[in-house]
Amino acid sequence: LTKLKRALQLADKSEGRFPCLMGGSGIGKSKSVQQLAMELQQSSKGASFFSYGCSAHTTASAVIGSIVPIVVEGAHRYMWSDGPAARAFKSAAEGKKTILFLDELNRADPSEMSWLIPLLTPHQGHYHLLLQEAELDASSSPVMRVIKAPIDNLLIVGAMNVGAKFDVATLDQALQSRIIPVYIPYRVADLISTMSFDMGLGEAMARAWGAIMEALEPAAREGRIAREINLRDVASYQRFVNEMLAQTPGLTPVEAVCAVMQLIPDFIEFDYQGTPNSEQHAVFTASIDTALSASNSAKDLQELKSLAEDVLDSML
Repeated sequence: LTKLKRALQLADKSEGRFPCLMGGSGIGKSKSVQQLAMELQQSSKGASFFSYGCSAHTTASAVIGSIVPIVVEGAHRYMWSDGPAARAFKSAAEGKKTILFLDELNRADPSEMSWLIPLLTPHQGHYHLLLQEAELDASSSPVMRVIKAPIDNLLIVGAMNVGAKFDVATLDQALQSRIIPVYIPYRVADLISTMSFDMGLGEAMARAWGAIMEALEPAAREGRIAREINLRDVASYQRFVNEMLAQTPGLTPVEAVCAVMQLIPDFIEFDYQGTPNSEQHAVFTASIDTALSASNSAKDLQELKSLAEDVLDSML
């Protein structure tokens, strides 16, 4: 969040530049923008936050808005429907501090994001967005409206995952020139803090996940497994971990996390095509064992796997 705020201060809005958070999947990029929005809403009355997650199927009309068919008193007509970008522009034009967050920028087809270039070209202190808003029937002509958003009211923030496997295509060079990259490193200590406080897991559970993260991080960095554990993984499997603790008296948080990981040997390697090979499985299992040993646990992995299988059966 501190890096993002610094980038926003450095961004030359008169040149249409904006910060873009870059880093691995699930390390808190989106959460940083949401925290910024919360702070803005607390300090500025009426502040607004609009977001859009890009994909290979993203179109300009999905982000800006489009004309949609409607029926009025039995007659077929057409009207404009705002997308998140149009809503953000209108909010800023009304004098409200507004954030427009465009997530996963590098997953969208560059040709569908070309609208961002003129949008990010301010004139006389405003961003401009041309919309067709009037209701239309077969005989009427479109009515155009220009939304003028003061550059001081509209904060545009992007985010993208780093790594070729996340790219649909390379970003347009003109768009790249507008980006101020803000790299978010994978730091286990930061993730432990996020899990403990922001996700509400508490310190003991957050440190249990942290032990697994620390054990797997070297293997991911060296390419022996596809990636690290991230916050999305923690959110996905925490219910299973909670059940382990509830149904197994005396189990520690680290043991519960290690038990769950034993039954999900493929989840870290899901980016690979097909089934992970025996070497990848061995690295994964050894990393779990390292985390367990570091916690001075008396239980071994096979014992924990059996416990996890019993708990999983009761959950299904």
